[in-house]
Amino acid sequence: MIYVMWILAGWCGTPYPGWWRGPRPPQPPDPWFAVKAASVIGGIAGGWLTQTIIPGDLGAVGVLTTFAGAFVGGGFAGGVVALVRGRGSVATAA
Repeated sequence: MIYVMWILAGWCGTPYPGWWRGPRPPQPPDPWFAVKAASVIGGIAGGWLTQTIIPGDLGAVGVLTTFAGAFVGGGFAGGVVALVRGRGSVATAA
């Protein structure tokens, strides 16, 4: 179950570009699938690394800590893939 939480945290770490600005004209296709796949992998890696770095049981604080690590890992991995794919940034749309 913890892996599902890490996957969701990684997925949520990369919002759709410009989601807060309202409707826009159609844009060229984003590398959204590659960014989301990297975010999911980064979420799992971030949660696992956080769990490895902070030893102890997985109580409520431990689970929330790994969830935060997964969120950061997913955002980082998705941002790197977006930069490599030429989009510039996940959070800012042109």
